[in-house]
Amino acid sequence: MSGVAAGGSGKNAGTYATIASGSDGNYNLSFVNGNLVISKANATVIANSGSGTYTGLTQSVSGFSASGLVNGETANVLSGVTAGGSGKNAGSYATVASGTDGNYSLTMVDGTLTINKAAATVTANSTTKTYNGLIQNVSGFAATGLVNGETTSVLTGVSAGGSGKNAGGYATVASGTDGNYSLTMVDGTLTINKAAATVTANSDLTKTYNGLTQNVNGFSATGLVNGETASVLTGVSAGGSGKNAGSYATVASGPDNNYNLTFVNGELRIGKAPLTITATGQNKVYDGTIAATVTLADNRIAGDTLTLNSNALFIDKNAASGKSVNVSGINVTGADAGNYYIFNSTAATTADISKAPLTITAASNSKVYDGGISSASIPTLTGIKNGDSVTGLAETYADKNAANGKILNVSAYTINDGNNGNNYTVTTVADTTGVITKAPLTVTASGNNKVYDGNT
Repeated sequence: MSGVAAGGSGKNAGTYATIASGSDGNYNLSFVNGNLVISKANATVIANSGSGTYTGLTQSVSGFSASGLVNGETANVLSGVTAGGSGKNAGSYATVASGTDGNYSLTMVDGTLTINKAAATVTANSTTKTYNGLIQNVSGFAATGLVNGETTSVLTGVSAGGSGKNAGGYATVASGTDGNYSLTMVDGTLTINKAAATVTANSDLTKTYNGLTQNVNGFSATGLVNGETASVLTGVSAGGSGKNAGSYATVASGPDNNYNLTFVNGELRIGKAPLTITATGQNKVYDGTIAATVTLADNRIAGDTLTLNSNALFIDKNAASGKSVNVSGINVTGADAGNYYIFNSTAATTADISKAPLTITAASNSKVYDGGISSASIPTLTGIKNGDSVTGLAETYADKNAANGKILNVSAYTINDGNNGNNYTVTTVADTTGVITKAPLTVTASGNNKVYDGNT
């Protein structure tokens, strides 16, 4: 049948009729169409993958690639196919391809959208406080590197804080995770500064000199917090000491971990001891004055060096027993005098003034017998005291007769001592060198008439 032709064609997948036509001289031909079937080619569509860093915004990836396309065709021919995916938070999201194509039987393969965490720094909050005796805290944090205007409120998985009681520095620590941020944690600091307090060394103003070293110890404190007492200041000591009367500083020193300390000195005051002085009068022989000598005694501490001085006077100058002596102007000197005050600057005692010996010695005398015993010489005195006198001194011969080696006796005197002479014990001493020479005597005879009487 050379006069018959048949055929058909197509490009895209599908069924195409193949048609016969023509004639033949021998046959009446009936034509029946055939089919050209073009099956879809197999191809694989892979949704595009992508990665990014968290921005706080929705991020997308679209598009796809394809394999198995024929005759140099590209994915552009797959106009019925779409692919893509999106996400906001850090993580992995599938990118999905979908659709059909007239020429390809498609196998769809998902891609991945990866959103990586953004880098952020979390810094635990720092603060400064003053010691208050209680546990003190700081919490919260700041962050840098957050995106799209986000604040720390988005970091719900993060916490930060620190605490401390005593003065010092404490780390405040941030910890936790976040879905969208890769966090670098930076410690903060809770600084608790020392509180201010004043330490005053104890004083004692009541001590009295006793010859020993005396001490005062301890201290008080103000500014302590939360009911704390000085017992918490274990590094502080205070005290002072002294022996002699006077004022001594008591000094506090030492550190404390929780307090900045201001130190105030106290005072140890040692008062002078009372010095009670007694006097014992010393007897004397009458000297015409009221001056007295006393021996002073006191209640000094054994071993102390003191010199006592005073002015002592009898009530009068006259001799007597048990005479009153008044002691005044008592004062004290010496190495330890500064440790005492004189409790009594006067004292009273008694002493005897015994009579002074007074010797009245008759003086030698020479005279011519005059029938009397008087002497013109004046006796001499030994022992009369200043201010006293003796008047009316006289002496006489033991008798009137002429001779050598005559005894002259003190015959009269008056002691002027204001006490009728009772201040003296008088001894009179006779002189044995007196001379009374014979008096010349002239005898003259004179006649005397008489009547004869028979005698011569």
